[in-house]
Amino acid sequence: MKRLAAALTGFAVLVLGQQLPAAVPAVPEAPAHVEQVNPDVKTRKKGIIPPGGITSSKTGGNTIDSELREETPRADGWRHYDSRKLVERLKAMNVNTYLFGIWEAPTDWDDLRKEFAPLAKAAGIDVWVDLVPPSECQADRPEGPYLEGYCSRPYKLDFIAWARNIATLSLQYPNIKAWQIDDFLVA
Repeated sequence: MKRLAAALTGFAVLVLGQQLPAAVPAVPEAPAHVEQVNPDVKTRKKGIIPPGGITSSKTGGNTIDSELREETPRADGWRHYDSRKLVERLKAMNVNTYLFGIWEAPTDWDDLRKEFAPLAKAAGIDVWVDLVPPSECQADRPEGPYLEGYCSRPYKLDFIAWARNIATLSLQYPNIKAWQIDDFLVA
């Protein structure tokens, strides 16, 4: 009813160039601060979603930002995440959440555990862990190593082990808030 009255008032001003008679009740102004009601109140109360919402970046994919790898391989032969530079970039972008991909290298899990998670925690950045889906993880299959490099290691397709280990890590670094399995190929 209030919206109808407001619409009629606006119509009268536009068409007639005047206000409607005083018999039409005025529409009260909305309070300056209206508490937002979210369907995910439980999630927000648990601290998974920050009070101001999520400003995020994701490794790779079709996003505005990507992972940062060190320019030179380490002694193990792999280019690791450059966690310090990545955290600096995320802070410069005012990001409060980063979707950390356990994706490219078998060292990604250790990079998260030993380097990125503590730096992100100190910077106030939450972490969601992103795992390779079964449709893209071809490791140890008889058909051969097609896309084998894109398999989350060390637990590969053992998502129960992933859940257990990510949960354990989140006890040490409470900024690790969630994990996900990336999108599946659909045919």
